[in-house]
Amino acid sequence: MDQILLIGEQPSLLATRAEILAKTGALVTCCDMTQLFGLLRDGNFDLVILCDTLLESGVRRSCVISDVYRRWPRASVLQVVRGHGARVAETGLDTSLTWGDSSQLVQAVLRVLGKPPQEEWLAFSEYAPIAYAA
Repeated sequence: MDQILLIGEQPSLLATRAEILAKTGALVTCCDMTQLFGLLRDGNFDLVILCDTLLESGVRRSCVISDVYRRWPRASVLQVVRGHGARVAETGLDTSLTWGDSSQLVQAVLRVLGKPPQEEWLAFSEYAPIAYAA
């Protein structure tokens, strides 16, 4: 089973994305920057996704990416970034995705993990209603 680490600073957004990505059959773990260091020591992941909310925390993505590759050299890194194509090019990685709906994220994850695209995700929107426990 593929293991995905989703790193970001907005718990509700991470929970929504994790719920969606879990439907791909992967085991998804969410963390913020304070939790990342424990996972770097004890975890093992095939794919690390840097959420666009990291931009809000002032975290240098290049440092996070270096730490990830140092710990898990065979892992892939996918960045979700806001903005236009120029911003994606600035990251220096081929695995960057301009922020969009969930179907784009799922298709990018499947592509990075080497799995075939799933047609049922093409019409799915991240803005579908989701209930949270109070």
